Amino acid sequence: MRAVDVRKRQTLVTIVGFAVIGALSFVVDWPWWQLALVCVVPYGVAIVLAGRRGNQGPL
Repeated sequence: MRAVDVRKRQTLVTIVGFAVIGALSFVVDWPWWQLALVCVVPYGVAIVLAGRRGNQGPL
C-alpha cells in the first residue's frame, strides 16, 4: 500500500469524523467538546485501521 493511499484514506476518515460530530451537535443537546470526547475513541480506532489496513482486501 502506498503512503499516498493511506493518507487519502485517513483524510477521508477525518472529514467523515468531523461531519458526524457536526451532525450530532444538531441532534443531541451536548456541548461540542463533549461530543468530541464521545467520538474520539471510535474515531481514533478508525484512523488506525485506515492506516494499517494495507493489502488485506475488503473488510
